[in-house]
Amino acid sequence: MGLSVQQIEQVTGEIEGDFISGNIQSIDQVQACSILFEIVQSGVRRRLFFSADSAQSRCHLSTRKYKKPTTPPRFCQLLRAHLRHKRLFSLQQVPGDRIIMLKAAWTSEGDSGERTFVAELCGPASNFFLLDANQQVIDSLFRSRGRTLSPGTPYRPPEHHHTSSFTKTEIPSVDVDSHPLSASVEHYYGELEAREDEAARKKTLLSGLDQEIKKHRKRLKHLAVALSEAEKSQGYRRQGEMLKAHLHEIVPGMTHIETLDPLDPQKTIVISLDKTLTPVQNMARFFKRWKKGESAKVALKQVLDEIHARLDHLESEKNRFIETGEITSDTTSLLKKKEEKTRQRKQAGASHNPAIYISSDQMRLMVGRNALENDNLSFRLARGNDLWFHARGVPGSHLIVRMERRKEIPYQTLLDAATLALHFSRYKKAGKGEVLYTYRKYLRKPKKGKPGSVICSQEKTLYIEMDAARLKGILQNRLEIE
Repeated sequence: MGLSVQQIEQVTGEIEGDFISGNIQSIDQVQACSILFEIVQSGVRRRLFFSADSAQSRCHLSTRKYKKPTTPPRFCQLLRAHLRHKRLFSLQQVPGDRIIMLKAAWTSEGDSGERTFVAELCGPASNFFLLDANQQVIDSLFRSRGRTLSPGTPYRPPEHHHTSSFTKTEIPSVDVDSHPLSASVEHYYGELEAREDEAARKKTLLSGLDQEIKKHRKRLKHLAVALSEAEKSQGYRRQGEMLKAHLHEIVPGMTHIETLDPLDPQKTIVISLDKTLTPVQNMARFFKRWKKGESAKVALKQVLDEIHARLDHLESEKNRFIETGEITSDTTSLLKKKEEKTRQRKQAGASHNPAIYISSDQMRLMVGRNALENDNLSFRLARGNDLWFHARGVPGSHLIVRMERRKEIPYQTLLDAATLALHFSRYKKAGKGEVLYTYRKYLRKPKKGKPGSVICSQEKTLYIEMDAARLKGILQNRLEIE
């Protein structure tokens, strides 16, 4: 639960004198919904912390060191652009409400550059706003819920509801020389966040263990199936021995042979033959399968033993973690490596921006450079009336030509697009081939299809022989995007 109106009033009363006329040196968004101001007053540097967390909305002096993000989020960049290096001339609470307003300008008292930071510390409805000199909204951390406070509209505080349902958060006191309530608030919520972080860490570790256990169990099932198939190798040996005894009966072109089972003379066995092979080659084929199966059995049993041992270790680690909250260093290292691989995959897939070239008619040709970029280009970036190009029947890049509605593609751009699609395909070495094209709206993704796979209809085909001069001109006309 966040701070009450009275607690916010007491905190602002404690800290107000330490910030008025101070210079705002830096602003950081240290958490998803937390802003940290660093303000210098009379040579003393202090930090002011605001949190719009739905369950822990608050304001206090901060002594904690936060890890700052490498790239500041959008709202933090906006605050820096409008508030950094300005002088804070007002820090007040809206009377009777859980709202704090910080006013800053180039002079000690407001001027045309005046900006207001509004911290609405209202529990689940908490939010931050930046206002201009006319008290109009520049932007906010979150889009206001149920309130029409879009950029450019006058700021209005939320409607005040008198209710007895709010439970005051009891903040245990800490023994400090100055700012006792602010220090108590920081200590109380700091311990609360630490406990939540620890719970989240344990949940993540437990989830990682569960995923590893599930992966090993799934692998055991697949290995058991493979071992079952390998166990059939003795049957191949029997069939090979039986063929060996009846080689003289096999006529070229036969697809099967019937013979009595040596173990049960009353039973007839049918052995399939490959009519393209000689009798000796057919016999050798069965013996080869037998030997392959025998080798596979040895390898599979060894792998099964290893997987069983790993699974037993992981399950014991999970039980130990549930009971004691501890985990061995090797398992922690394993989970960290897995988490790092997951993070790298996400980063690799986070941006799939295509390469862009400009055609002879100054139209954009967008080219995917891998399966993920192809998928993103064709099914996210392209519009229904854009033209889609791809080399027919071979792996290659997807290419999109941006088209305006009811406009035909210029002939030179058509040739440019087809040439580029041919260049970024397996036809590159051949220097010639067929390129198909259709409108993006006639593409669809196959069910459970891999990234980059498509099904197209109503396509047209263009046969292209590579024009070196045309290709060189297109490649030199690449649009560099920063």
